[in-house]
Amino acid sequence: MSRKLRCTKAQGISAEYVILIFLVVGALIGMSIYVRRTLQARSFDINALVVAKAALALYKPVQVEYEPYYTTSTTTTDTDTKATEKAVATGYQKDTSTQRLIVSNSSQAAPQ
Repeated sequence: MSRKLRCTKAQGISAEYVILIFLVVGALIGMSIYVRRTLQARSFDINALVVAKAALALYKPVQVEYEPYYTTSTTTTDTDTKATEKAVATGYQKDTSTQRLIVSNSSQAAPQ
């Protein structure tokens, strides 16, 4: 059986090319994870450096990242609805007025 496959060289070469392509694609996918992590780490370091220099220039601490876990928000909603009905010659006339007051306070603590 192995002699039969050796005689047909075209089939063996195409199978080797397919295996080689799969190996190259697998290696590129595996390396892309490390390249992405490296780029993210470098951008994080550059961001930290710029923020540190800005804090020195402004003489006060500068917040580095947004953390939703440190956010506190309160919202108060007040709705006032008035409805009046009047009898007119053609039937009833209804007037409705709505006033809505929304007060929202949000504060964020500095990251630790």
